[in-house]
Amino acid sequence: MTKSWILAPMVAVVLSACGGGESQPVASNTPATTTSENGVTYRVAIEETYPPFVQSCPTCPNGAEGFDIDLLNAIAQKEGFQLTYKPVLWEGIFDLPENGGTDIIAGGLSVTDERKTKVDFTDSYYETSTVLAVPQSSSIQSFADAKGKKVAYQVNTSMVDTLRNKVGEPAKDLGFDSAWLTIKSVMAKQSDAAIGHSGSFHYFVTQYKDEGLRLVYDDTLPKEPSAFAIKKGNTELLEKLNRGLAAVKADGTWDKLKDKWLGDKPHVHSDSESHTH
Repeated sequence: MTKSWILAPMVAVVLSACGGGESQPVASNTPATTTSENGVTYRVAIEETYPPFVQSCPTCPNGAEGFDIDLLNAIAQKEGFQLTYKPVLWEGIFDLPENGGTDIIAGGLSVTDERKTKVDFTDSYYETSTVLAVPQSSSIQSFADAKGKKVAYQVNTSMVDTLRNKVGEPAKDLGFDSAWLTIKSVMAKQSDAAIGHSGSFHYFVTQYKDEGLRLVYDDTLPKEPSAFAIKKGNTELLEKLNRGLAAVKADGTWDKLKDKWLGDKPHVHSDSESHTH
């Protein structure tokens, strides 16, 4: 994924991933866990519009790529199970484990008390800060400076409450379905700023250096842990994921994946001309 991405096709793919077709959640009466000669296979639900954690990749073996994909695959290798990936809509994603639609949810998920009422979370594999993305020339140097400004945000995320508490009531016309669309609104000068998580926003700022964006941090905001989500009470799977996560942290795999996806030079897909998000 390089600067050669064309914005219009990218947005079209994002929108198509957020509604209809293959992005619909799997049917609740479909068994999520299967057993074959290769062992247990767990189904992973992904909302594939959140690079660098998860992003669509039609030419990749899993149909998607990202930090979460590589990390889960490494955990599966340690623990001896298989994985299949299914793109789904963000709305309602935390209901899927309970209704049998999936075993695992991945994609840079923030651990919140509200979400804990629906799913269990693994140990955290990353911590992210809440930031604002603004043009280099912007007068916004702090969250307080954004009061009264047009701030884009992703709907149905923890960003909504943070925006309300730190800046002001979110404007309905500035709510978007993906982090990328909030950033794009700043690039297009439709918004003065966008609020989001540092992991994904750092990725966009790095990939689109020519757009001249920078990040504004607020040290008073707590960092949010990211983790994988599973059905409440599935202790067997929880133990597998936590044990595998500890193993890939111990052998250096986690560090390599962090540098690959979240470093100063994020991963560039080899088929960049055809790969869009």
